[in-house]
Amino acid sequence: MTATPWLHVMRGVLLLGAGYTFFSALKTLGLAETTAIGFAAPIFITVLSALVLREVVGWRRWLAVLAGFGGVLIIVRPGAEAFQPASLWVVGTAVFYAVFMLSSRWIHRDESLWTMMFYNNIFPLLFAIPAAPLVWAPMSDLHLQLLAGMAVLAAFGVPLIAQAFRMAPASIVARRSTTRS
Repeated sequence: MTATPWLHVMRGVLLLGAGYTFFSALKTLGLAETTAIGFAAPIFITVLSALVLREVVGWRRWLAVLAGFGGVLIIVRPGAEAFQPASLWVVGTAVFYAVFMLSSRWIHRDESLWTMMFYNNIFPLLFAIPAAPLVWAPMSDLHLQLLAGMAVLAAFGVPLIAQAFRMAPASIVARRSTTRS
C-alpha cells in the first residue's frame, strides 16, 4: 500500500489528462505532428524543475530549452494560416506529462517501484474500461497484438522513467528520456 494515496490519485488524473488531450489532438492533427509537438514536454519539465523543485538548471540547458521551444513553434506555426487550435491539445499533453513526471519527486523514497507501477496503471485502467465501449472500434489481430505490446511496454516504461525522475535532476532525465526513444 501507499502512505500518500491522494498523490497517486492526482498522478492518475494527470496521466488520464495527458492521454485524453493526446488522443483529442489526433482527431485533427497527424500522428507525426502530434508526436513532434509532444516533444515539448522536456521544455516544461525543465522550466518546472527550476520553478517548482528549485533545481539549478545551467545556461546550456536553458539554451537547449529555448532551441527546443523554437522547434515547437516552427511545428505549431502560431499566427500562421496553417495553425490549428488542435495543436493546443498536444501542448496540454506535454504539460500534463511534465507535471506527472515531476510529481514523482513527491512520492516517498521508501515506496517501492512496484507500488508506483500499480497506481500508475490502475487509474487509466479504471477509467478506460467504462469509456472503451463508447469509442472502441474493431481491430485486426495484428493491431490487437501491437496494442497489447504497447500496453506492456508502457506499463513498465512509464514507471521506470518516473523512478528516474525520483533519483536524478529532472532537467537531465527529461533530456535523456526523449533523446533515447
